[in-house]
Amino acid sequence: MKLLISDAQSLKKVVPVNADLTFSEIEPYIHSAQLFVARFTGELLIANLADVVANGNELNAQQQALLDRLARPVGNLAGLKYANVKTGQLTDTGVMRTAGAGQADAFEWQVERMASQLNAEAWDGLEDLLRFLEDKKEDYPDYLASDQYQYQSGLLIKDAQTFSKHYFIADSRLTYWSLQSCLVKAEDRVKRLLGSRFNYLSSGGELSTNQKEQLRLAQDAIAYLTMVRAVQERIVNITDQGVQVNSIANYIRQQRPASTEQIKMMLEYLNTQVSETLADLSELLPPPTDPPKSNGGVRGDAIVSFF
Repeated sequence: MKLLISDAQSLKKVVPVNADLTFSEIEPYIHSAQLFVARFTGELLIANLADVVANGNELNAQQQALLDRLARPVGNLAGLKYANVKTGQLTDTGVMRTAGAGQADAFEWQVERMASQLNAEAWDGLEDLLRFLEDKKEDYPDYLASDQYQYQSGLLIKDAQTFSKHYFIADSRLTYWSLQSCLVKAEDRVKRLLGSRFNYLSSGGELSTNQKEQLRLAQDAIAYLTMVRAVQERIVNITDQGVQVNSIANYIRQQRPASTEQIKMMLEYLNTQVSETLADLSELLPPPTDPPKSNGGVRGDAIVSFF
């Protein structure tokens, strides 16, 4: 994959880099950042745009708008990776500090502040990119063809805005993306209840008043089930270092980790909402068109029969 940001001047538009930065030093990190962002957008969208940029062709309005929004997360992620690595270098005598005649090493707090700023800019830029693609998806067929978009289009809750109507996540596309493994499992459970009705509710076609209410309640149940799974699954994480406890403060800015009692109360509330919503949905669904038929029945003095 060619690079979206091909020179230092382009990089300076989105990252506060020094004038004497050698662009070749940061190139590998730009490539790595592009591959990361491609997890959200599909590789084809980025690769095709990068080819146009690399060939020096003039960009049309859609291509320029896309490049402007891709450059921010890609540039800042690359800067973050570069900053983390270039504070030290691997040499034949071990890890050595970087130093220069007219420069001194940054203090630890300065490095941390810079890394925090780059990280915030990268994730804010990625959120802006996903919102842009969601709003302008018809202009970008490569995005519509991506596995990520195709995956979402088959769900009852297809985007962050819809999810926020049922459980508030501030319309965050990144939060929605991070919840998808839980969301799919939740939808599978509701899909079994809906049966064949799932297909027309997810089709995006015209719905009757009753069907719209079915869809609303189904989405309610899915959102609550998703959050139940997310709360349960995000407390601990299985890594190559064993079972690790996740701090919720690592996922939500400026908040403290939840206590065991708070988590228990949250799960009880969410499970109650799931039960009540599924019960309401069941009342709206008509009985099966083909109820199971008995092949026999109780005969004589038998107390057991097979159906």
